[in-house]
Amino acid sequence: MNARMGLCLSMASLAFAALPWMAGAAANAQAGAEAFPHKEVTLLIPSAAGGGYDRYARILARHMGKHLPGKPTVVPKGMPGAGGLVLANYMYSKAPRDGSVIAGMQNERIYDPILGVQNANYKSSELVWLGSMNQTTNVCAAWHTTGVKSAVELRNRELVVGVSANTSTESVALLLNQVVGTKLKMVLGYPGTNEIQHAIDRGEVEGACGLGWDSLSSGKPDWIADNKVNIFVQMGAEPLDALKGSPFLYDLLLKAEDRPLVDFLVGRMYLGRPFVGTPGMPAGATKALRDAFDATMKDQEFLSEAAKGLMPILPVSGDVAQKHVKKLENTSPAVIERARNLL
Repeated sequence: MNARMGLCLSMASLAFAALPWMAGAAANAQAGAEAFPHKEVTLLIPSAAGGGYDRYARILARHMGKHLPGKPTVVPKGMPGAGGLVLANYMYSKAPRDGSVIAGMQNERIYDPILGVQNANYKSSELVWLGSMNQTTNVCAAWHTTGVKSAVELRNRELVVGVSANTSTESVALLLNQVVGTKLKMVLGYPGTNEIQHAIDRGEVEGACGLGWDSLSSGKPDWIADNKVNIFVQMGAEPLDALKGSPFLYDLLLKAEDRPLVDFLVGRMYLGRPFVGTPGMPAGATKALRDAFDATMKDQEFLSEAAKGLMPILPVSGDVAQKHVKKLENTSPAVIERARNLL
């Protein structure tokens, strides 16, 4: 056998050996395409343009498609209404159940069915949780001219805060008034946090509660850099290094017996920017969407863009998010009743 013939036979042997692998890869690709056949995915957003939920959803839409079988286009679309309740109901009852529609979920909407909120026609744990882009900390901010630096000061004086009904700007203010003893006076009627922040700029209100620190620091960096606002309380799983010196909610409680209530209401913050699919999605679509979400959270182009936008990424996977929501649903009836009476 000459060298040329030997080389040809060796190449043929390699090609033959590769055939099973190539066939397997092709089969896997075909199976992925069958499990997720969509050329376009709609990503619905529960809030007005420009806010934190909107910004996080749009950056996800720009990168998630390349990690889905067939690399479909992910199209973000707004569906605001009732603090995200309209969208939560839509995802539960009306959205296609084939994986072609996913949504950002305002994390407070986890509680509505648990608390028996009117018109909350869904069960949170029956939605398919795809994951959360970060774990958030809520803050209360007062305009610098008020001089307010700690919620304790507001036990003896009033602060006027802007509120968007049925959102954390309302629930956190209500919570502080009850468990810290603050005298926050709430002005309702603002569609979202963007409008509240404009109202603070105009001097209509003196501050706001329940703002995501990620949204505030990225959306209003001049407020932070120029000390235009004072963060007079932070609430989350633990104090943030970035907010060193700002009072932590757990340190301000009037009564130790209030802690279970705070634990329950802080629980949503573990899922800072969550995304969901519809109940009853095919298993293949669920896996494809969860895998794509997880892959996006590790995508260097995505992480670079998020960093430039001052958007912290601290992801929670879909299966962990699903279990966390179920845990919140299993909170003791006594604590749920207290939360219901408060909110």
